Amino acid sequence: MNSNPSFLLFPDTCPTGDTSGCQVPLADLISKRAYALFESRGRGQSREIEDWFKAEHEIRHHLGL
Repeated sequence: MNSNPSFLLFPDTCPTGDTSGCQVPLADLISKRAYALFESRGRGQSREIEDWFKAEHEIRHHLGL
C-alpha cells in the first residue's frame, strides 16, 4: 500500500507530484469527497449531511482509521 493514500484519492492535492512529505488534512479529503458525491448526483438535491457522513466513512475506511 502506498504510504500516502490521500494522494491516491486526490492526486491534485500534491501539485508537485512529490507525495513523500504531503500531508492533507482529513477534513479537506472528506470535503472533496463529499463534493464529488454531490456532483455525481448532478448537483441536485441538497443532502450535505448525508454526503459528508458517507464521505467521512469512505475516507476513514480507505485510510484504515
